Parts: sequence; structure tokens; C-alpha cells
Amino acid sequence: MVKPKLLLPYLFISLFLFSCASGGKKERNKLRELLRTSQFSEALKVIEESKVYKDKDNRLLFLMEKGLLLHSAGKYYQSSEVLKEARELGRALFTKSISNKVQKLIANDNYDIYYGERYEISLIHFYQALNHLLISKQGFYEAYEVKEGKDGVRKIAQRELTKKEIKGREMSARAEVLAWDSFLTNLKNERKGSSVFKNDLLAKVFGAYIHELIGSHTDLQIALQLYKDSHKLLVRNYGAYKSFNGSYKEYNKNYDKFPKIGERDVKAKFIKETAYQKQLKEFLNERIVDLTYEIRPNGIRSLKKTYGITKAFLKKVSKERNPNITILFQKGIIPLKVGSKEYFGLGAAMNDPKAGAAAKIGSAVLTVFAASQLGLLPPPRHYSPAGAYLGIKVAEAAVTGAAVKFELPKIKNPGIHYTNEVLIKNKEGVIVARKPLSLVAPLGDIAEQAVAEQATSVYKRVGARLAIKHITAIVAAFATYKAMSSGKNASFFAKQAAIIQYLASAKGIENSERADTRFWSSLPSDVWMGKFKLAKGSYQVFAKIHEAGVNRELLLGPLEVTEEKKKELFNFRSFL
Repeated sequence: MVKPKLLLPYLFISLFLFSCASGGKKERNKLRELLRTSQFSEALKVIEESKVYKDKDNRLLFLMEKGLLLHSAGKYYQSSEVLKEARELGRALFTKSISNKVQKLIANDNYDIYYGERYEISLIHFYQALNHLLISKQGFYEAYEVKEGKDGVRKIAQRELTKKEIKGREMSARAEVLAWDSFLTNLKNERKGSSVFKNDLLAKVFGAYIHELIGSHTDLQIALQLYKDSHKLLVRNYGAYKSFNGSYKEYNKNYDKFPKIGERDVKAKFIKETAYQKQLKEFLNERIVDLTYEIRPNGIRSLKKTYGITKAFLKKVSKERNPNITILFQKGIIPLKVGSKEYFGLGAAMNDPKAGAAAKIGSAVLTVFAASQLGLLPPPRHYSPAGAYLGIKVAEAAVTGAAVKFELPKIKNPGIHYTNEVLIKNKEGVIVARKPLSLVAPLGDIAEQAVAEQATSVYKRVGARLAIKHITAIVAAFATYKAMSSGKNASFFAKQAAIIQYLASAKGIENSERADTRFWSSLPSDVWMGKFKLAKGSYQVFAKIHEAGVNRELLLGPLEVTEEKKKELFNFRSFL
């Protein structure tokens, strides 16, 4: 029989690695639980007191979470100060992460610096621009406390802003949009020829709103162009997302062929417009028509052919020109990032020179032993490698013989299956305006594809590395099996000893290389926008959400129109 003492080191290592591999899962779940009940102070305590978020390698993650928690709590000035640091760190890490040297050094993503996903760095710019606008709107810097020394606290009183400072914040929002565009330009150049996240529809649509708000002739022209660019982006990049394209899988599979196919054929063959895309196009067309009337009325005729705008649509927009209220609705919480089981065939790895002792024993012998004695059978037939469920091409890896399993990250995205309509009621509870909101940022879809692309890119590298580790464990188990195989009933005990030894080793390998599930977990699941024309007065805003045949009304909050000609933004966040 195998000696228990021989198994203790394996079991100890396995348990130790398992205890170290959570990557902040407990803290993230607690944070999200507190968000659902709007307990922002308690949520801040979670990240400020957590060893995971205090880790220097997780500095960017800490800043992003803290900045958004402060924003959600209405502490826009404090949020802007935190996100300013996050933006600078994120841009620096972005530059560092694209260098070949850094990529080669990453042996296990869980023990590396958190560089942030590209879409997360993009969203820092969004929230920073939004903070500037909301500070300008409220007209003051909120009171807050600053820690001094070991236990000291200095209180900073609320400060009203001057008219010049209020205008300055609007211009800061404009400057942030330009910085955002600069980041996306660099990103687009880095990721040419791939359907990965490399441009941001939210940057176009929200950026256009900010230029409209500034209102100079030049800014209005920029806004008009950004709305037109959004149309192109829906075809060239956002066809990759299920919310906007019913044929998103085929779109992703064939993306590298698009330059030869041409945009018209891409639209005809690989894009099936969803209701969300149709609604967004209507929103974009309304803004394009409205701004064209404003700055170049003679250009209306050319819009009819380019965007399919009808006389009836022109008549409708002309009645609702110059809307003064923009509603931004951040809904839900972004889907969880989890570890997903993947499989990698041992066939090729058995013949790899790095396998060492495997060559001496023979790959065929070890493969049979791994399959028949250790039970390392191929994965189920319905198994799809990382990214395949999104239509993303994956590296071929033979899993017809013995195979090992490991984890890669995956976003557990349920998709968007609801519509949002805004109802605006006056003091008497009478509906004075109602309109569907337009989906401008399906963050669950974006995160799902971004993480799948990343997992796909490392699938073969990580799988091959882990296969070598498993082969080393298989060789050791095989040696134990052979040493104990002689004698009556020895075969049974030899097999059990080999299995126990291998499982202990395999558990240690698996836990040492768990999927990196760190992510910006307090983001909304999706962002919606809509424009309204309202008279001076006090209102209540409701979201009428239609899902699975059921309608429900969600109170978003109050809306006060002080001047009919003043363009204002109202930002609402629901965590449900």
C-alpha cells in the first residue's frame, strides 16, 4: 500500500493553493450585494479594508471601484479625483501591457498586475466626463473628509462654485471626451483586423451630447459628425454583439474577410438588426436631422438616401426639435466574471521535449495509462473551446485522446431581454412625455466578448504549459503504479495509489493556475439614453421595463426643469 506520508505534501500544497486562489471573489460578491441595496458607505469599507484591493498589483482595480462607488453615492467631486488617478494609471498600464516583453513575462495571470480590460479603461473616461457635467449641474463641491497622519481626519466643507468654475467643468468634460477619443484612436491602431473591442459607441454618442451642450458652431458640427460616425460603428464594430446583431456569431467568424467583401455586403449577409439596433438608429437619425436643420438646412435632402429618412420622419422630428432634457439611465450590475472549465489534449504535449521523462517511457504508454487508469478522458462532445460560443475562432487543440482540464475566465452574460421606456409624470401624476430609451452601451456583451477574446488568445499557451505539468504528475503516478504492481491484488492497490497521488498533484496544478476573475464589478450591465422636450416644472421620472411579458414601473427620481431653453442632463442609476 502507498504510505499516507507520501500523500501529505500533495494534499497540503493543494489546500494551500486553493486558499490563495479566490482572487477577491468573496469581497466582490459582498460589494455587489451592498450595491443592490444602495449601501455605498458599507461598500466603500469593503474595498478600503480588503487585503485584495489593498494589494499594489490591484491598485487600478481599487481606484476604479472606489471612483464608481463615490459617483453612485452622488459624491462627484471625490469621484473625479479618484478617477483622475485611475485614468493616468490605466493609460500607463495600457502602454505597458502591449509590449511583447510584458506579455512574455506573464506566466500566470492571477499573480500579475491588473492592467484592466480595454473597455474598462475606456469607461474611466466616460465616468470622468460625466462627473464633470454633474459637478457643473449641482454647482458645488460636496463636503468630505481627508485622512491625515495615523488617526487624524480633516473635514473639508462644501464649497459653492462660481459661474466661471461651473463653465470650466463643462469644458473639462469636453476635454475628457477629446482624451477619450485619443485613447480609442491608439486602441484602434493596435487592434486592426480583429473584431475585439477597439472603439466605443458610448464615446461617440455621449461625446456628441457634450459637444451639443457646449453649443458653439464648431461643437455642433462635431456632434453631427459623431452621430453619423455612430451609424458606421454599428456596422464595423458593434455587429459583434448579440444585443445589436442577431447574426453576431457569423459576423465574428468572418470578420477578417470584411475588407474584401465590402460594407454593403457585410450588412446584407452578416448583420440581422435587432430591436435595440433599430431603436438606436432612430435616436441617431433624430439627432442627425435636428442638428442638420440647425447648422446646414440645405443638407436635409442628402440625409434621405444615406439614412433612409422619410418625409414622415422629418415631419415628426421638426415638431420635437431642440429637446432640452437628456436622460442617461445606467441599469443593473455587470455580469459576473467566472472561471470556465476548458480542456487540452495531451497528445501533442507528450512528444514535447519539455515533457522530459515522458519521452523515456513513451507517449503511447503514458497516454493509455492516463486514459485507462487515471480516467483522463476527452471532454463531452458538446464541449466548445473558449470563445467558440461567441463565434470567435479558436486555436485547434486535439482532445480526442487523454485530456486535462483547466480554467479560463468567462463573463456569465445572460444578455439583454427587456426594453426600457421612460415615463415622465407631472405633480398630479399625469404622464406628460413617454419615449423608449436607446441602448448605447451593452456592457455585458462588450465584457463577454472582450474576456472571450482574451481567453482564446491564451488558450493554447496556457493549455500547453499545464499539459507539461500534468505529464510530470502522470509520470510520477506511473512510476508509483509500476512499483506497486507486483504481488497478489497489487494491481488494484497500485491503481488507487496512482490515482490518489495524481489527483493531489492535479489539484495543486489546477489551483495554482486558476482563471483570473478580477474585473470592475460595480459597473452597470447596460447604459441607455433618450431626449425629451419639457416645459418648466417639477416632474417624476419612471422607467417602464418590459421583460418576459411583464411590465413594471421603476421610479428613477425627480426631474426639475428650471429653464426651457437650457439643455440639462439627468443621470439615473438602478442596481436592479
